[in-house]
Amino acid sequence: MSTFRLRVLAIFAVFVAFLAMAAPPASAVTTAPGVPTVVTGVADYVKVKVSWTAPTSTGGSPITGYTVTSSPGSFTCTATTTSCTVTGLSWGMNYTFTVKATNAIGSSAASVASAAVKPLAPVVPGVPTVVTGVADYVKVNVSWTAPTSTGGSPITGYTV
Repeated sequence: MSTFRLRVLAIFAVFVAFLAMAAPPASAVTTAPGVPTVVTGVADYVKVKVSWTAPTSTGGSPITGYTVTSSPGSFTCTATTTSCTVTGLSWGMNYTFTVKATNAIGSSAASVASAAVKPLAPVVPGVPTVVTGVADYVKVNVSWTAPTSTGGSPITGYTV
C-alpha cells in the first residue's frame, strides 16, 4: 500500500511540475502602460513646453514614447523623455494638453488635461550693432554684430 501511495504522489508531483512549466509567470503578462500624470505647460513665444510625470505602471513592457496633444487644434509633439515642445500655436489663445504613454502593447488612455496655457506673442528682434562698411570699387561690404535678442524666434535674414 505504501508503494501505491508513493507512486500516486510521484505522478502527482510530475503533473504539478508540468502545469508550473506550462503556465506563464504572472509578471510576463503585458498591457498598455498606465496614464501619465501631473501635466503642466510653460508658455514661450508661439509654443508651449509640456512636462509630465511618467506613469507608475509600464504595463510590463518598457515605455517607448509619449504623445502630447493640444486642445484646441490637436497640435502634437512626441518624446521619449517626460517633456516636449508643442509648436505652431497661436499667441494669445488658451490651450490645454493631454499626454499618452506608449509601449510595445499599445497606448495608455489620455491623461487629465493640463491647466490652460496661453503662448506668448512673438517679439521683434533687437537691432544689429557694430555696423561697418568697407568700400571696394563698385560695391560696399557691410558687416554687423547680430542682435542679442532674437525676439523668441530664430533670425532668418537681414535687410541692408
